[in-house]
Amino acid sequence: HLAVRDYLRSHPDIAKEYSELKSSLAERYPYNIEEYNNGKDNFVKVLERDALEWSRLIENMRYIRPFKIDDIDSVMKLWINGNLSAHHFIDKNYWIKNFESARRAILQSDIFVYEKNNIIPAFIGLTENYIAGVFTDREYCSRGIGKALICKAKEKHPILSLHVYQKNKRAIQFYQREGFTVQKCTVDDSTGEYELTMLYSGKTNNGG
Repeated sequence: HLAVRDYLRSHPDIAKEYSELKSSLAERYPYNIEEYNNGKDNFVKVLERDALEWSRLIENMRYIRPFKIDDIDSVMKLWINGNLSAHHFIDKNYWIKNFESARRAILQSDIFVYEKNNIIPAFIGLTENYIAGVFTDREYCSRGIGKALICKAKEKHPILSLHVYQKNKRAIQFYQREGFTVQKCTVDDSTGEYELTMLYSGKTNNGG
């Protein structure tokens, strides 16, 4: 499998572990190929899963680029639709009322967009090492794009923080998978909703 080959070339520690496992099994079962294969079956399954995920991440990273002023309409459409979809527990007028202030903030932030085939279905907004938001069009969810955008942020900042509403369970689970941990829970004065402060402060198994 090409993905496994490339993954092992880029992860010498995993390649060493796999090589040592095969050597150990070969010594233990020199004449029993079935036991040899059974012995490395679980390792290979995990290896193939991680290699495919890594391959998809590398592919998605190719389509991430810095924000350009011409992107603003696409980005703002993602911002309003994403907030309305993810935050059903907040009055939609709150997001509509804050649309223009968000637009001004985005123009002053460090933004990276995901663009493929002249379509921008996702972006991430940063203010130094603070993630203001990750937004992905619903049709493009579960394709590893959000993970790639987080990876881009990790490339720029070894420590990252963010806020997420406590009721946004899907987002919390996503950030936890990416190595973020909950630091505290406070009340957002503007909405009255509980929000979590989450922190990333170290390298995770994200393909790096």
